[in-house]
Amino acid sequence: MSRSHWIRKPLYSACHAIEQTILHGQQVKKLSVAQIADRAGMASHWTLYKYQENGRLPLVLVRPLEAACGIDLITRYLAHSSNRMLIDIPTGKRSTHQDLHGLQTSFNEAVGLLLKFYDDKNDTKEVLGALTILLESVAWHRKNVESHMQPSFELEMLP
Repeated sequence: MSRSHWIRKPLYSACHAIEQTILHGQQVKKLSVAQIADRAGMASHWTLYKYQENGRLPLVLVRPLEAACGIDLITRYLAHSSNRMLIDIPTGKRSTHQDLHGLQTSFNEAVGLLLKFYDDKNDTKEVLGALTILLESVAWHRKNVESHMQPSFELEMLP
């Protein structure tokens, strides 16, 4: 699954965010839970299971866990739960057709859920998640178009 597929998933709780982060590490990075826990600096994979169960992951372990799994879903959940949006820093480069298809997909999903919501057939959490994801996508494209006139430099790390 592509990264955009994982980013478009709404997150409902801290436990759900941790679970989805670990699932991404397992499915995309092909890591076991023990490998993820080791790369995140935890003594045991049972500790990671405990954090996943109760959602009480210490703040100092959020970034190492996300780095081990290759996705920042816990950070996104924390931002969304405090009514904030996150967008990746746009570089001003031309978007690909996959970016635009992802934007169109976000629009379709959000409008479809919104229609069902107003017909009293949908869950509020799911609608809010889809709308937040749509707003983040649109904000990224807005800033990318604005940055297009002055694209950032591609800096490479020297060996």
